[in-house]
Amino acid sequence: MPYCNVCDKNVLSRVYDMHRQEHIEEFKKKEYNVKFKQDALIYFTEEKKPYKIRAFDNRFAVCTKPYNPKHTVLYTIVDFEKNIRGTEDLIFCEGFETDEDCKLAIHRLSNWETEVSKRTKIPLNIKQII
Repeated sequence: MPYCNVCDKNVLSRVYDMHRQEHIEEFKKKEYNVKFKQDALIYFTEEKKPYKIRAFDNRFAVCTKPYNPKHTVLYTIVDFEKNIRGTEDLIFCEGFETDEDCKLAIHRLSNWETEVSKRTKIPLNIKQII
């Protein structure tokens, strides 16, 4: 029997897709009082260097910062509803190097295909958005 992370209950498999779609529509209607733009810099209290906001919707934001030793980026996903941030819950994630990769991650998150990892999540402490 499939498990719904939103309701914290089991759902019959024959109605799971319809149940999931109801949650998707419900969250798309919600608005959060977060105002920023693409490529804005966001400072977290736990970090010295800022992250750049690469993609966002009304609930999630994907932020990255350069990681020079490996010539790649570090990323964090901000969930404004739960007031947490962390990595995606996939073992081998798609990558977050380009804006297109970040937009695909927002699409996966908003359609409940993935979520912010329960293991690596931390409370959301935003110091400043520029």
